[in-house]
Amino acid sequence: MRITESAIKAIVQIMENNGLNTDVYSLYFCNSRDGQGMAFNFVKDEIGKTHQFENLKVITAFDVDMDDIVIDLRKVDGRTGLIFTGEQYVS
Repeated sequence: MRITESAIKAIVQIMENNGLNTDVYSLYFCNSRDGQGMAFNFVKDEIGKTHQFENLKVITAFDVDMDDIVIDLRKVDGRTGLIFTGEQYVS
């Protein structure tokens, strides 16, 4: 997994705007409850694989494979948001 610098800044800004201290909270990825997709949330404690990206701690559940995923911030049709893509699609 890789998170671009612009995506890290956007995620940290969202956390700060909502009073979530990056020393206490992590971004957590897991499978959705129905097993049909992936979910993410901000949490204090979770068990999984831990990754550090600057001042952003990311935890992925052990059953979530994000090894080839890149999280990027993009603007499309006037809207800005996070996308989950492959390395070949990130400049």
